[in-house]
Amino acid sequence: MNKITFLHSSINVIKRKIFKASPIANNHLKLNSTLKYTEWTGKTDHNWHDAANWSNGLPFRYLHAFIPRVPQGNHFPQITEACQIDFTVKNEGIISNQNKVDLTEHGLLQNYGIFKIEEESELNNRGRLINHGTLKNAGHLNSQHIFCNLKTIKNTGTITNESHILHLSALLKSEAGPLSVFDFIKKQKLVSIRKG
Repeated sequence: MNKITFLHSSINVIKRKIFKASPIANNHLKLNSTLKYTEWTGKTDHNWHDAANWSNGLPFRYLHAFIPRVPQGNHFPQITEACQIDFTVKNEGIISNQNKVDLTEHGLLQNYGIFKIEEESELNNRGRLINHGTLKNAGHLNSQHIFCNLKTIKNTGTITNESHILHLSALLKSEAGPLSVFDFIKKQKLVSIRKG
């Protein structure tokens, strides 16, 4: 199995943008390529919860998840049951959330591909969500902790706690088309982004 460089280079980008002086060292935020992980293969079907679709069994707190751009079985993962993510997920492909996902205080979701929150589903972020790709929200995204948007959010659903989102991207898209992030936040009074 190849070593995947998982983390925390995204956090270092945030540090450079926010802090002028060098920030206090935090060992948890250093790049770590020795993490144990399981890779999504999608050999059986789209079911995130089926261990047969992973190279090393289901991900858990000390076994992180990697979703490649093109899975071996050509099936991208779908989260169809409520679940907690208390591990690191690095997504380069497409993840479809069709239920309730809780990103715990120990969880980190690094999206370099497409992460979809489908209608009638939700993502509760109490951990760290770093978007380098496209986040498509048709359901409910509740950002209670660190959410750094470096690329694109396409919203047709509801986003609550918008004030917790750090936008390092110039564009946020909604059903009405591209909007300046600052105009969008001003219109929503930093409370929520609503459908329509």
